[in-house]
Amino acid sequence: MNRLLITELGDAMRSELIQQEELKKKKTILISRDSLPEIKQTGIINSLLLDIDDNPLYRKSLSDVALLNLTKAANISLNGSQSKDILEKHIREDLQIPKRNDYLNHYLNKQVEKIVDDKNSMTKRRRYLLGELKRIEIKETNLNIKNRISTDQSRLSTIVEDIDRENKLMAIINTEDMIKRNKMMKS
Repeated sequence: MNRLLITELGDAMRSELIQQEELKKKKTILISRDSLPEIKQTGIINSLLLDIDDNPLYRKSLSDVALLNLTKAANISLNGSQSKDILEKHIREDLQIPKRNDYLNHYLNKQVEKIVDDKNSMTKRRRYLLGELKRIEIKETNLNIKNRISTDQSRLSTIVEDIDRENKLMAIINTEDMIKRNKMMKS
């Protein structure tokens, strides 16, 4: 009787282990299909990031960074007192204040409380941030309009050039036909 129980338990444990191993293999196959290959040398990643930082196509201008910080602060401050911790974290990251500096943290807490708690300064902050965003949007639309005008002018100039080419070709063809007719009439 004991031998039967032991063999049944052993068979059950073997089958469970086999199933677990098959599931692990299936999961690793699925994960390897979905994930990107792992880079083993971190020096390559660092050099790639340095290349991106040095490349002028990837650089963000200071105005882009300031605009990003401004919009992020505006979105956070619109939530009021609920977003106190998030606003503090954003300001800490923006100003790169370490957490261990007590004086700066105390001053930062005062500023966050002023922004979040005071309704008048909060509405002023909203008004100021929305005004800044509107000014930026107006500048962007002006740039887009100027770009559209320049593209319209370039399209117009290409159309004029195409028409001019067609007219010149037609004039050349007409003169060649006239020359052929004159030669045929003379002969």
